[in-house]
Amino acid sequence: MTYIPKSFLNLLLSLLLISGVNAQNNFFNDVPEATVRQAAQQRVIIPSKYRTLRLDSTFLLSFLKLLPSEEKIANKNMAPVIAIPMPDGTTASFRIWESLVIEPGLSKAQPKIMTFTGQGIDDPTATIKLDWTMYGFHAMILSAVTGAVFMDPYDRQTLTNYISYYKRDYSKTEPFAESGPIKMNQKARP
Repeated sequence: MTYIPKSFLNLLLSLLLISGVNAQNNFFNDVPEATVRQAAQQRVIIPSKYRTLRLDSTFLLSFLKLLPSEEKIANKNMAPVIAIPMPDGTTASFRIWESLVIEPGLSKAQPKIMTFTGQGIDDPTATIKLDWTMYGFHAMILSAVTGAVFMDPYDRQTLTNYISYYKRDYSKTEPFAESGPIKMNQKARP
């Protein structure tokens, strides 16, 4: 039996992990809406047109936890790649990294909230902001080519079913309502 030094095995494992993080990662699969639609769902965002998707959340969370922070990336062109399904049926690739967009105190109090930023590869004008919270995955893409694109959970009860849609295909009909202690019918006190 041939002896393989432990340091060599650790190096090999590290290289495999790094190459896995730098490969284009596609965590979403298209699914017919009929497979995600259920009775008594509480849907908040219902665009006129959208793409329905299923997310492998375990695989995505493993990937997100390996992403380097913005401060630790010397060259953002070497950052890991994620594939995001676009509403038109295509996929856009982004280099992404962790970026704290919430107050550090909140970040420490809510460690399950993860926020990320990225730059388009196929469309260099595109930037992406994405997050993972207790409410699932969310993404916002701003691009001079495609316009604004959003990804949100299909309904409030899911962490696996999502929609991808153009901003132009969604118009909010309900007024904004604070979900905390202030109700819409209460008058503000001077």
